[in-house]
Amino acid sequence: NAGSKTGVWCGTCAKCAFTYLCLSPYLSREQMIISFGADLFANPQIIEHVRALVDLTPVKPFECVGTRDEAKLAVILTVEKYLRENREVPEGLLKIKSDVHLSREDVVQLRHLVLDDWGDTYNLPPEHLSMLRSVWEHARAPINLQLTTDNL
Repeated sequence: NAGSKTGVWCGTCAKCAFTYLCLSPYLSREQMIISFGADLFANPQIIEHVRALVDLTPVKPFECVGTRDEAKLAVILTVEKYLRENREVPEGLLKIKSDVHLSREDVVQLRHLVLDDWGDTYNLPPEHLSMLRSVWEHARAPINLQLTTDNL
């Protein structure tokens, strides 16, 4: 939020943490650093925001952020991406993944809820909602979750 007036990410707030977390499974490390100016997972403040976003703290950040389920799935997908790329997973993310305690079935259910299910609580004009849904239906590609019980 602090950088919104200048068109940059502040790299310290809950909104930056959520956005960085949710984009990290889909963008390269280089794209993330170009977009955000740094590897935000190296910032302990961001990791604390992620802990709050996944419901490991008493209060969820009061920011324009997504749901706890979206954040939980993003943690799982991000850790899996690091592992697929043979990159060292940030310690804070591993701890969060461990603390969330999701079974394989929980992850499959989250994936469906977050990525496959079209909700009905959008505050958009009908013509925009129709266009968005059409694009969403045609652009969705299955995400290959390479989950093993060792990784959960």
